[in-house]
Amino acid sequence: MKENFIVFIKEHLALLIGALTGFVIAILFLLIGFFPTMLILLLTGIGAVIGGIPFIRKYISTWFGNLLEKLYNKIG
Repeated sequence: MKENFIVFIKEHLALLIGALTGFVIAILFLLIGFFPTMLILLLTGIGAVIGGIPFIRKYISTWFGNLLEKLYNKIG
């Protein structure tokens, strides 16, 4: 029985992830409304792009490093 369940999960993983994602989005719509949910999805997408593209991730990391260094030098 357990082996059949594991095989089912492996064969339908994309379907299950999609269904779970849709369920979470539906719950967010009901709890916080349409526009806050859209904002969360937009910011999540931007975060995924930043995290998924090494050049952008390195550029932003360098920019924040320089910003923090300037702030530290100005304060200290």
